[in-house]
Amino acid sequence: MFVRWQTRPKTQHRRSEHWAAILASNTRINGKPTHKHIAYLGGITKADAKNVERRIQFWDKATEQLDRLRVAAEERLKIAAALVARVPRPTKDELKRHSRTQRRKAELAEPPHILALEDEFFDLEMEMDEARERA
Repeated sequence: MFVRWQTRPKTQHRRSEHWAAILASNTRINGKPTHKHIAYLGGITKADAKNVERRIQFWDKATEQLDRLRVAAEERLKIAAALVARVPRPTKDELKRHSRTQRRKAELAEPPHILALEDEFFDLEMEMDEARERA
């Protein structure tokens, strides 16, 4: 299995080139090699590949598809490497910040002093993670 990228160019309605990741395999039909479509893993525009939220969505969809297909671990590593080449995985810090932002959106009704305490807790948590990585 391998990842085949389909590219749709930038148009009047699409502000950036669009990439679609398709899982395929090589088969022979009448003695001729052909690609067999297995699954659509996800799509993202070139501009959105720099956006953390869009990358998280892309990786969530791709991971969900690979889980559903029950791809073997060795194959999964090859597929992930092909995806990472175009769409970088979100870092731990980016994931934490994203979940924090999502949580804050859901908790807008919280009193300000609780939000301030959460900010302090988050900053301390980040410092602890950095200290662990250095050690």
